[in-house]
Order: sequence, then C-alpha cells, then structure tokens
Amino acid sequence: MNGQSFSSSFGFEITYAANDVIWLYVPETNAFDTLFNLNAVPGDHWLFADREAYYCEPESKFLVTDTGTMIMQGMPLRWLAVDIVNVSPFGTMIFPDTIIERIGPIGTFLLPHDFCNEQIDGNQGGDFRCYSDLEISYNNVFVTSCEIFLGVPEPLESPTIQLFPNPGFARLTLRTNGVDQGSSVKITDALSRNIASFTCGSTEKTLDTSTWASGLYLVEVVSDQGLRSVSKWVKQ
Repeated sequence: MNGQSFSSSFGFEITYAANDVIWLYVPETNAFDTLFNLNAVPGDHWLFADREAYYCEPESKFLVTDTGTMIMQGMPLRWLAVDIVNVSPFGTMIFPDTIIERIGPIGTFLLPHDFCNEQIDGNQGGDFRCYSDLEISYNNVFVTSCEIFLGVPEPLESPTIQLFPNPGFARLTLRTNGVDQGSSVKITDALSRNIASFTCGSTEKTLDTSTWASGLYLVEVVSDQGLRSVSKWVKQ
C-alpha cells in the first residue's frame, strides 16, 4: 500500500495428483489430505486439508455448485464452481470461487494459508493474477501484464484501504489509498449482515465500534469502475 516491497518465506508445500484428486502433505499428521477433488459433482463437498489454522475450524469445506469444461490455448480444462465455506470462531462466511484444473482457485487462492492463516495475501491484493507452464497460461482479466515487478502499470488496480487498529475494540479507522471519492464501502459481520455502508468522502474515516459484537468483520470497497477488494477486521 505504501509502494514498498518486501519478501519472506513461509516454507514449502508438497502436493501430488492421483485419480483426479490433488493431495497436500500435512506436516501435523505426517500424511496427505485432499486439497482439490476434480471428480466432484454439484452437491459434493470435501473438508479443507487438515492443516493447523488460526481462523478456520475443521468443519470448513468446499461445496461444489456447478461443473464444466473450458478451452484454454486449445486445451480442455475442467472447472468446479464452489462455495468456500469458512467456519471460524466468529461465525461462518461463504466465498464463491472457481477451481480450474491445473491452476486451482482463481479467487481465494493459496488455501489453506490465504484465509485460514492470513500468511500470504488475505485476498487483499485481489484475485489470483497469473499462471503459466509449457502448455497453458492464465491472466486475470484486470491484469494487462504479469511483469508487475518490472514497473508495468496496472490501470485497473483494485481499490485498497487500511484498517487500524486491527484487532480493535471501540473504534475503527479506515484510511484510503488512491481510492476514488465515489467508491463505496460496506462492512458486514460474520453472518453477512450489513453493519455499515457509506461512500468515500475523504481519505480517512473513524467509526465508533464500541457497540459492535466481538468477532470478524469484512470491509468491502467497490470503485466507480466496479473493481472490488475485501479486507478483514477483528473486533476484540
């Protein structure tokens, strides 16, 4: 958000595919668990890989809502439309997503780290951007080039917003970063109930949260161009 870059390591992951199921190695149990099941049909579900998590409870799951096949660079790839059901101590939140064969989820990517442990991105930088191998390549429709570290501009960058203190108690301050003044902000609780809605009128706004229930809240920003980003805030 401030234009500076940093890097860190969270270790490595071991996966393998067999019978159209992608498996993830779980160090906590010294075994492999289901990461994605491409055999699933609408109505099927599977639990998140059994990794130790900060937010997600063991009941968190992928629920398949639709399936199909797409053509990418002349190659047929299966896809699963899923509801990612995140069960946390603060309630249940559902994020719709699409899992594409050989690529994975294109929304809430890098599970279980992304949401359950907030180790990578927390989806605050937007959806999955780019993938390529010797046969196929995928680019998010809002990304004109994947060479972002070479300074290529992204004219349709998703709006961003800073939340502090986080976690907080009696107040929540929202500070915008290059967000258009006409952008809308909506705050919902863990049950998807609307808590507050307003239009950005300045670069900073403070809300009285003393009467809000403890738990996890989602702060959604939608720009004039329809670009969307979601940040998480915890009320202690």
